[in-house]
Amino acid sequence: MFSRSYCFMFFAISGLLLAFDGWNLWSAGFLVLGCFPFVVYGVKRKNFLSAVVSVLVLSIFYLYGLYHLETMSTRLTGEEANFKGKIVSNVKQSTSGGYSFQVLLDNGEKILLSYRQENDLETIPNKYDYCNFTGELEIPPPSKNPYTFNYKKYLYEQHIHWRMTVNENTLVCDAGEGLLKWLDSGRSKAVHKIVQKDDLETSALISALVFGERSYMNEERLEQFRQLGVLHLLAVSGLHVGIVTAFIFNILLRIGLTKEKASLIVFFFLPFYIFVAGGAPSVVRASFMCMLFLVITRYRINLKGIDVISFVCLVLLIIDPFYLYHLGFQLSFLTSFGLLLSSKVFNETSPITLLFKVTVTAQIISMPLFLYHSFDFSVLTIPANLVFIPFISMWILPLSFITVILDAVIPPLALVTYNLLSISTHLIQLVLDFVSTLSWSVIALGKPPEWMLWSMYISIFIGMVLIEKKQTFIRVLGGTIMLLPFIIQFLMPYMNEDITVTMLDVGQGDAIVVELPHREAVYLIDTGGVVHWGEQDESVSPKGPGAYVIEPFLKAKGIKEIDLLIMSHGHLDHIGETCYVSEKFLIKEALYPKGTPISEEGRGSLECLFNDKVEITLAEKGMNWSVGKNSFYIFHPSGTENTENENERSIVVYAVLAGRTMLFEGDLEEDGETELLENYPDITVDLLKVSHHGSNTSSGEALLSQLKPAYGFISAGENNRHGHPSAEVLERFASHKTKVFRTDKQGAIVIKINNGIINVTPFLP
Repeated sequence: MFSRSYCFMFFAISGLLLAFDGWNLWSAGFLVLGCFPFVVYGVKRKNFLSAVVSVLVLSIFYLYGLYHLETMSTRLTGEEANFKGKIVSNVKQSTSGGYSFQVLLDNGEKILLSYRQENDLETIPNKYDYCNFTGELEIPPPSKNPYTFNYKKYLYEQHIHWRMTVNENTLVCDAGEGLLKWLDSGRSKAVHKIVQKDDLETSALISALVFGERSYMNEERLEQFRQLGVLHLLAVSGLHVGIVTAFIFNILLRIGLTKEKASLIVFFFLPFYIFVAGGAPSVVRASFMCMLFLVITRYRINLKGIDVISFVCLVLLIIDPFYLYHLGFQLSFLTSFGLLLSSKVFNETSPITLLFKVTVTAQIISMPLFLYHSFDFSVLTIPANLVFIPFISMWILPLSFITVILDAVIPPLALVTYNLLSISTHLIQLVLDFVSTLSWSVIALGKPPEWMLWSMYISIFIGMVLIEKKQTFIRVLGGTIMLLPFIIQFLMPYMNEDITVTMLDVGQGDAIVVELPHREAVYLIDTGGVVHWGEQDESVSPKGPGAYVIEPFLKAKGIKEIDLLIMSHGHLDHIGETCYVSEKFLIKEALYPKGTPISEEGRGSLECLFNDKVEITLAEKGMNWSVGKNSFYIFHPSGTENTENENERSIVVYAVLAGRTMLFEGDLEEDGETELLENYPDITVDLLKVSHHGSNTSSGEALLSQLKPAYGFISAGENNRHGHPSAEVLERFASHKTKVFRTDKQGAIVIKINNGIINVTPFLP
């Protein structure tokens, strides 16, 4: 009888998505997947019951999803100030030097706490401690830029509606008690003992592989693992659980236990291991599957692998329906499901051939989802996995477990295995460092739209079916069908006829991306930056908008090279991320305003560009160039300005884009605007990038009267200390009937121009 268990899984997912998001491509797509076998094979008498159960599963999970949303509503009003609750997450140190953790309040609701500890480290609270504290609740901010991390959505999926910064000296905690506290304390002590050793990178790797704790790993190193497509090896998953289970099972057999007793011990060990390994969806899925396999084997139940994985998926979705949105959950089940469907390919092969086939198949199955979340991939991913999988799983992983065990019972012996691990880790680092220099190996495809993601998986399914055939032509056809959506995804920007200007929300600063039609050129006007006020802690180095905003945006667009970087002037809020952007992307040319003296920030940014061999041109009035039907003119500076006001030396760019005109003013102030009007008395514009974040020192009456802009765009930080944009400036624009868009209120602003038609879309409504 044709198995229908996976149909139940698809119907359950469709039901939950329908409850959470309504009818969309995802809920409809999974519904179609669930119905597909019944359409192909028909609803015959022998599988009629499966069809009925499928409809029931869809209905039950839809209602369960609605119920889950109902229970998710907040019980707080935002007016509360005094709280009591238990810490239910690990206490993590943030880049700002404080600590954050989740607290389950006495009313059953979770909130996220931020806490600054200035004194003795021993007073830092721990997981399962019970605490009293005061503070002001606030709603987490929404994402304000395309393709950036949605912090508010992330917290909501963890059942968190509020965050809070604890008032100073009000956090008082009592040490937790019970089994969970004891287990967590033991786990924390073991992790702490490992990371205190000499080689931090080796210790961090052991912590990740054994305890599922990656917080000690260097972010740049994690990015190298991700870029090479081997980051999944650092997550405790089916491979790790399988190795640990097999090792313990065989040890138990060696000491004389029967298979039944050994299976029973392993069965009860796995929940403990879930806790020790951090409880990520991948380890929960793998452990549950292993436990179910032990039960099936013990009682000789006739179930296929696909039935097991479907059952485990249903159980996890009942435990927490929001697992659906976890990337680890998605990758874990998708890859396992795909490998099971492709099992015929793995028959009658040698171990080496089997490794090759499984690795290639797993990478092909996971690639669209990786693209959807990471936007690019390395052509070295498959060969890297062929090397890293056996090296880490058969050498690094077992040696890590042995080191942790020996460190607890025979510390001197642990030094031997630790040193072996250190040598091995350094080999991995050398490979990662070398590969990271091979910029050609990374293919920037960008984020596929949802319909393209479905197309990729449909083509992979068809392609794999054809590859299983014996005829060479059919196999080649199957490979071509699999590649086709990826080729289309790569070519899509080159087929786009729109001119797109995106004013990103980088807080109190500027960063504007200009994309010309058919990917003729990509310009970046300013980079934003982190502006520091007062004395700074040198040990704290928070990332700026280059990492959080610009990099994900450009990568999601499939942009790997920046044809021109225009640095409007030498202030940190405009060029502070130049070094970061230059490190991550190939910049062909950069413009910097002509004139002296060059600011300290400007010198630092220019030095980074010079070291990266970027061609640097000092911009001055009179320069111009054209790309296709689009032209650009430098209106300012003249290069002879005798002022120490950096704003007055701003590069002003006048652009003619598909017949429409746009003026980018930088931070030009009143004197500069007067000079601009004297030099160009007849210009008008359709679109104006408002100068100096809407300060009342710019956008004077004379400028607006002459330019007559239909649209004005202001980049300013939300609740910034300068009060930008000025109410006076906003009134001026209103009097000229200029429609104003603001990043502080509306997030990123996307301007599209096609055949002279302007379409402006703010990221936030």
